[in-house]
Amino acid sequence: MRDFPASADDVRQLALKMIEFLKKNIENTRGRQEWTYRNFDLLQKFFGKGNDGLGLDCCPNDTECEFLWDFVAYIPHRGNLLIAESEWDNTEWENKFPELEKDFDKLLYSRSPIKLFMCRIDNPEQAERIRARLQTNIEESCSYYSSGEAFIIYCVWWAEKNGENRDIAYMVQIDGEPNYQPIGGSRFEIATE
Repeated sequence: MRDFPASADDVRQLALKMIEFLKKNIENTRGRQEWTYRNFDLLQKFFGKGNDGLGLDCCPNDTECEFLWDFVAYIPHRGNLLIAESEWDNTEWENKFPELEKDFDKLLYSRSPIKLFMCRIDNPEQAERIRARLQTNIEESCSYYSSGEAFIIYCVWWAEKNGENRDIAYMVQIDGEPNYQPIGGSRFEIATE
């Protein structure tokens, strides 16, 4: 992939493919580090330069890199295609909402066609409370977002004993078509009043 999705529908279709990929491949994991790295490995497989990936650079990956978010898939010299935040701890969610919102806010104030928030849940009611709280956060934190951007809240719920996936994913997409603009031939000038 050398360019961004051309339309809001392309963004949506890519987001839905990512959700489908995660639902097929996420496994029950117990520890924080194992859960986090396993999810990042899956995102790397989907977006990265591996066998069936999209060919993007990703962070974290095997090389040293540092970004503001937990995971980023980007097109070099173009920008971010996906930014993701991950929250492993699912105990006492009601007390942790300020912490969740702080991580989620990193997605709100950044530019990327797809923004993913992953967390663990114990039941569908918990997923709905998280969705409602984060949706309120989207609506109250910022009045304007980039056209076509898709926000995904992906709630990982351990598979049933027969291995069937029970994850719950919510998506909201900003109205309008994406409008990616390069800086072009502009030059910096001395800014004066």
